[in-house]
Amino acid sequence: MGAAPALVFGILAYAVVGWPLSFETEADLAALEPGGLKTFARVQEHASDGEWALQVVFPGSDKDTWPGFSVVPPDPDLSAGQSLVFDAYNPSERACSLSWRIDDLEQHSVFGGQGLPAGKTTRVEVWTKPLRYQLDLAQMKRFYIYYRMPREDWELYFDNFRFAEISEVFRKVTHVPERQPTGLPAAEGPALVAFTRPWMDPVFSDDWPADDERAEELSLAAARGEYEPVTVCIAARRDLRGLAAELSDFGGPGTIARSQADLRLVRPMDKRWTYSDAAMRYVAEMPVLLEPQPRDEAGAPPGIELVAGKVATFWITVKVPPKASPGVYEGTLRITAQDAGQGQGEPTTLELPVRLRVYPFELPEVKDKLWGVYYTGPCPLEEGEELDKLERNLVDMREHGMTSVGLCFGWDEAQTDVEGRRVDFLLPGSGRYETFMELYRKLGYPAPVIQLSDTVQSAVGSEIPTDDPRFSEAYADTWRFVVDYAAEKKWPEIIVQPVDEPAWQGEALMERNRQLLEILERLAPDIRTEQDGPGDDYFHKVAGPLADVWNYNGALAAPEVVQQAKDQGKLILIYNNDVEWYRPVVDRYSAGWFQVRSGADGCFNWAYQSFGGDPYDDQDARYGDHLARYPAVRDLPGGPSAAWEGFREGIDDYKYVALLEGLIERGLASKDKQAQELAREAREKLDGLAGSLEYSPRVRNAAGWEGYREENGQLFASGVITMPNGWSSADYDRARRTIADLAARLLEAL
Repeated sequence: MGAAPALVFGILAYAVVGWPLSFETEADLAALEPGGLKTFARVQEHASDGEWALQVVFPGSDKDTWPGFSVVPPDPDLSAGQSLVFDAYNPSERACSLSWRIDDLEQHSVFGGQGLPAGKTTRVEVWTKPLRYQLDLAQMKRFYIYYRMPREDWELYFDNFRFAEISEVFRKVTHVPERQPTGLPAAEGPALVAFTRPWMDPVFSDDWPADDERAEELSLAAARGEYEPVTVCIAARRDLRGLAAELSDFGGPGTIARSQADLRLVRPMDKRWTYSDAAMRYVAEMPVLLEPQPRDEAGAPPGIELVAGKVATFWITVKVPPKASPGVYEGTLRITAQDAGQGQGEPTTLELPVRLRVYPFELPEVKDKLWGVYYTGPCPLEEGEELDKLERNLVDMREHGMTSVGLCFGWDEAQTDVEGRRVDFLLPGSGRYETFMELYRKLGYPAPVIQLSDTVQSAVGSEIPTDDPRFSEAYADTWRFVVDYAAEKKWPEIIVQPVDEPAWQGEALMERNRQLLEILERLAPDIRTEQDGPGDDYFHKVAGPLADVWNYNGALAAPEVVQQAKDQGKLILIYNNDVEWYRPVVDRYSAGWFQVRSGADGCFNWAYQSFGGDPYDDQDARYGDHLARYPAVRDLPGGPSAAWEGFREGIDDYKYVALLEGLIERGLASKDKQAQELAREAREKLDGLAGSLEYSPRVRNAAGWEGYREENGQLFASGVITMPNGWSSADYDRARRTIADLAARLLEAL
């Protein structure tokens, strides 16, 4: 997956449920069906289970061939999610890729594959559970294991085939609340208690409040045109049903309609610890998804059930109208619930004032900053037309502050005229790529697109070998045509990434990346290019001098290296700081104050929507799910993750700093002594805020729970997730208020 994290997995534990084939007898060999192979024999070499293995030689050919063998499951019903698991040994000094096709009895097929490193035995896992929407797992036909279009003979050894289900692979991490309720269900007193915590801190369903956390009101502050969140938690002292919340209009210097506020429930989900966690841990019931309250046929919220001792969280995001008058507005959040023990009696009602301060300014658009997510296109599981979904996605990204997109798809390769060195683009509205570019322009994205899908490379390379002298000019000329066409149509600048994360893909792709960067630098120097991956010697010394944009995975280089690169005109980015999307503090920090301290030019994250199988099941596929926004599938309405909201808040943090920086510059240049004094005061306080952060170039995997322990084989986490930068969740909001107050005072003086 483009700009996706490098994948590292430990050996999984399986409970065998089918027959094992270890080739200790001829009968094992007879259970497989070879097709077009040069060698298919039992040998006493490279066995991983017992003494025998299967030697296979896939014959090379100048023609396109797909030699391989079929594995037929002993029982066609794999609906329980059993996977085909086997060991493969690659004796070569070169890595290779093994492919497979999975067929059901209804003639549906799915393709996949896995890399096999040189000189090693690799455990291959062909997961079937994530394919339940593409195949009929109850009627499976075969797994065809093959080598795709070998040009030379390729030898591999196989052993220990089995159909297995994952058993106790994932390790549960349970969050331990700071306090437990007592005396519940309560016979007397209120049935529910409202309390508040910083919205970035996860509140689990058993996080019982302290007495001093009880909420008397909710308050938030925002600039004109800004989105701003606030949360309120409801603790049940008795069993409740029909728990729902409604927000009124806001009154003040004017009126802000309730339609300007998005009121949602926070849904807990099991989330993988990290995508690369060798221990395969997951955090149970992690508050992640912000989904709409359920509605009945009349459009009213019927509410949810909440048993005594449990907690539910409501999330409110207010969008302040761009022309709202500054001042304090007040609305009311009305929370209702039926005491389950009262039958059809009067519902319990709690009304909380919601005070909104609107600042007398708008936040600036920071046009030279690249904030974006990697985008593979509209979710195929969602209903609706492809281009309509595309527009909704781009609108959502723009509303969350994105200035750029890491685009993981290109145009149809057939549109490229290699001989004519041009691309026959379609009219917007008829092609996905063209529609994306036109929407990007119309929605006002100010920064370039980073193009991760190099269609020019694929199209030219399919007709001209890369070592042919004609390749260089055809590649460069075709890309020149594309960028000239984009300029004519007022599409964004396209920054070209020839190879995604080459340092993790082997020597061949590292060399191809270097070659393509060199071609564009030499023959099309006006086209900017990007490289991404770890900040290693290849990044800095081989690809780096040829690329215009340096995009670091999870951690920047040392400040002096970054500054030297910026002095040379390089754009410095960081990406994939929180691909699991359940840590809003990481996304807020990396998009905001980390940018202030590091001097980077932006950040990206994988991905807007990337998942295997069911997007609501983070344990049904090998690689887990990476979702800024959850899609609407089946009867599930979808919605943003809390971390997606954190990304927007980080961008706004940076905009507040940019606003104050501009006002400080104006104040220092002013002839008004009061403005000068306020500017100096603001400069000192802003520098103090930035200096109070304990900066580190690393962001990825730096955050952690306040408490974590293993006890009797069980795993526990406690407290909240924090970045090791010396700030709590509340400190980010305090810094925001300080900057806003300074900006308001300076603006008045100017």
